[in-house]
Amino acid sequence: MWDSSSSVREILEFRPTYRISEKWRPSDVSDLMGTLVDVGLGILDCNANEQEPTDPVALKQSAALYNALWEATNEMMSIDFYGEEFWQVMQQHLVIRRLQWALEAESENGEDYAKWLNDTAYPTAHGALALLSTNSSSFISVLPLLLQNNIPKKDLKELIRKAGIDLNPIADSAARFRDGPERKLKINSGHVRLINDLA
Repeated sequence: MWDSSSSVREILEFRPTYRISEKWRPSDVSDLMGTLVDVGLGILDCNANEQEPTDPVALKQSAALYNALWEATNEMMSIDFYGEEFWQVMQQHLVIRRLQWALEAESENGEDYAKWLNDTAYPTAHGALALLSTNSSSFISVLPLLLQNNIPKKDLKELIRKAGIDLNPIADSAARFRDGPERKLKINSGHVRLINDLA
């Protein structure tokens, strides 16, 4: 379905301010693409979970869907300035799920589905963190969300280390963002403290 929407996405990429008709605007295209990926995430959450017995076909499809959602989200972040905030949040959702699979796979009582997805979904957990860290505000914003989604702080710290992320400049950015408009950046002193704890 995503592949067949290429001509629609071209509207955002090449004619982002062109009014398509009296009823349709480029921002409507952004909403449409967002809905498509949102549905994909819902399907992923329905299928990428514990199964009795483990269904390799369903897990293969889930890994492929995750890969497609990651690629789609990154593509839209590069061309869709109407939905910039939505795509950042979607990328954060994908990072949260990727880290959950990785930690579940490594635990002593890890479920087979998590091990399978961790081995086949792209990017890796630390790779996803590294890619997210190229956007400082999005990376800073996701850290407390990871803890809220049962990612232990010690495991998060290790994943950040594996990803080769230098938290010192990110901590500096967090301090600057904290002093900026909170409604826009949504970064506060709690984010700064958390980064210092992880450093």
